[in-house]
Amino acid sequence: MTNFKINPLFSVPLYQTELQRNLTEEEINSVKENFNNTNENKYKNFTSQCTNVLNDSRLKNLKFFFEEHLNNYFKEVVSIEDGLKPYILQSWLNYNNKDQGHHVHIHQNSIISGVFYVNSDKQNDAINFKTTTRRDTSDIIYFGKPKKYNTYNSYKCIFPVNKGMLIIFPSNLKHYVEINEQNYTRVSLGFNVFVKGIAGYEKSINKLILN
Repeated sequence: MTNFKINPLFSVPLYQTELQRNLTEEEINSVKENFNNTNENKYKNFTSQCTNVLNDSRLKNLKFFFEEHLNNYFKEVVSIEDGLKPYILQSWLNYNNKDQGHHVHIHQNSIISGVFYVNSDKQNDAINFKTTTRRDTSDIIYFGKPKKYNTYNSYKCIFPVNKGMLIIFPSNLKHYVEINEQNYTRVSLGFNVFVKGIAGYEKSINKLILN
């Protein structure tokens, strides 16, 4: 059949970039030190007890890199008017050893979230994203497993990642990490983002001052 077109509506943005350098010895030491003070999660992986790791002066250049791309995300994706500026809230480190994964979750009290891969296996590592509902022809009736998955009927996306990659996405997007089956430690640095400035408009009676 010819002469038809399918238009993707309301896409979910997943921003991707790469750090064009290796981590410095100071940055690596900061990551290693946090590994000694962690909390265990549901799928047996570990998260740093420190929830503001980017406050470490040794990571200031890495933080600048994140902020640079956060500003670009808001410019290109959100495309908001001048007056609102994104800023990083909390930041933490995740450590996934062999036979450990990360449960399905979202990031509450945050608008945008980011993940930077400190250590990752390019051949095996990925982050998984899920929609809030299955993308069938109808969200009410489940017609069964699709014969072939595509952009319109998929409810899960497996996104390959590698060392030095930074991804930025809406905080309410469900995501998780499969069990690490390789004999190494997958390390990622996560952070949450909010905005400050003036949102809305006086005349529309929706003005909101965010400090």
